[in-house]
Amino acid sequence: MNAFSIRLERFRSELKWLFCELYPENGSEFELLIEKMQQAYKTRSTSLRERDSLFMNNPAWYRMASMQEKFAKSEANVAEMAIEETPDTAEKFFKTVDRFLAFSAEDLDLLKVSGIEGIFIIPNTIWQHRQKTHDFTRIVRIVDDIVCPSILLSLEAKSTREEINAFFGEIEKPEFHMIDDRFFIPALWNSVATQDTRLLSEEIRQHSQQPKFCVYTRSLNCEDGFTWELDYAFLDILKMQKESHCKYLNDFYTKRRKGEKTRAKALKDEAGEIIGIQGETEKLIRGDESLNELLHAVLFIQSGIPLLEEKTGKKNTKAEKDPFEKLLKFRRSYHAFDSNADVWTMDTDNNAILGVGRYKEGQKVYGFFNFSPDPQVFTVRDPGTYENLLTGKAVKVSGLVRLPAYGYAWLFRENG
Repeated sequence: MNAFSIRLERFRSELKWLFCELYPENGSEFELLIEKMQQAYKTRSTSLRERDSLFMNNPAWYRMASMQEKFAKSEANVAEMAIEETPDTAEKFFKTVDRFLAFSAEDLDLLKVSGIEGIFIIPNTIWQHRQKTHDFTRIVRIVDDIVCPSILLSLEAKSTREEINAFFGEIEKPEFHMIDDRFFIPALWNSVATQDTRLLSEEIRQHSQQPKFCVYTRSLNCEDGFTWELDYAFLDILKMQKESHCKYLNDFYTKRRKGEKTRAKALKDEAGEIIGIQGETEKLIRGDESLNELLHAVLFIQSGIPLLEEKTGKKNTKAEKDPFEKLLKFRRSYHAFDSNADVWTMDTDNNAILGVGRYKEGQKVYGFFNFSPDPQVFTVRDPGTYENLLTGKAVKVSGLVRLPAYGYAWLFRENG
């Protein structure tokens, strides 16, 4: 038996059951699906089949920070696929699957899929809509695991947090390998504008509660801008009302200040209401290298895969190496940065300071980030001797600690 037959044998019963659930009138066409999959497998080159086998032997490889650098440095081969129509018939289903299988002949690392949440919309039957959608995405994942398991599937969806997270599937019946965290960017830029990290800390805390097999992709730059999709229920607890808060954020990023030539543009909805920022988000940094490095340090301490733009890594004349390369080095050197590490946020007694902790296999990493343009003092509640990863020096931490404007620190302790 070849690798295709072995993998097909493993998934065949479930695959057939799902296909017949979606298309009970066309159950006889299941063998056509198998034929298409087998033909697509034959188009895989020997080197790609060898990579498939390697990844199937270690299916969780992409959850290890040491294996994610290819994606972080934009060296991965990535393609995009939108689900263009509802696969409510077997004929439409095969059109969609044919489009997916066409990628199997390519040397592809990641396939981004969008438009998935809009399929199988059945009026007044929310459960059926969700169930059919997840049956379909599970089929796509099984086809991927059989034909080209080294191609990772990433979801880009515009929906609620709960609906998006459901597309991870279950640990024994996974759907997407990873999902784009669309709530990270607005929470991050909210912290920059307000110099208040409590909302961002809550976002990180919520993600830390997800099952360990859930892997998110995150980036700083959004070419088309973003909407202020924030946790307004949490902001309400902080006495920040949605309308006035959004107005403050948009004023902060769109109104010109003395000496500035350009600012971001406001993103408006059909009614003319300002709902977000339009244009590339990296322009919001306004050439501030300290803030730029701080935001990347926050990005890199998150679980999952940080996605960098190639033009982002600029040389720092004050350091021997690119600061982003240094951060990537730490990620691949310590198990505490793996996606299945324990993650938590900390109260620093200073709203401008974000505190994040990570732990795995005796390794503990603390990250502290100052979102203020002024130096800040904060509290560390786990005193002891740490290695400052940025300087390589041992530091004794107790009580109050000071960070410079837009400064940050990564502290490491073994068997902590």
